Amino acid sequence: EQDIFSGLYLTERDGAVPEHLVSDDASSSIEQDIRAMLASVFNEVRTELDLRLGREESHWVYVDATPDDQSTVIVCTDRSVLSLYSIKPWRFHWETEQEMAETLGYIYEGAAIVHLALHTGEVSTLKGAQGAKGLPF
Repeated sequence: EQDIFSGLYLTERDGAVPEHLVSDDASSSIEQDIRAMLASVFNEVRTELDLRLGREESHWVYVDATPDDQSTVIVCTDRSVLSLYSIKPWRFHWETEQEMAETLGYIYEGAAIVHLALHTGEVSTLKGAQGAKGLPF
């Protein structure tokens, strides 16, 4: 299991999905493999939002998978977008687990701030907020 994790998320690669993890199923496509790779990570962000912020409304993860260009992940509720993340699939990796945890922590924090601002009506909550890598939303 650690080898799969390392192969997917901690190893630089040339293709969208590591060759040894491309589905053998003829009905599957590279887009489905990319979608599964991205969704498995961002579903953890969604789960954390559910646990910490409650389930008064559902949190969703949508993946627009593109093997040749930017793929986009949207974390949202039924009424609002909480986080938008775009990356070329072959660049979806980190040097270390710590770097991965920090990036996902920033994404979670940004989504949680947006969620709380929308539910409390406190737009001031967003002032000074930063997204992944410390960049403003």
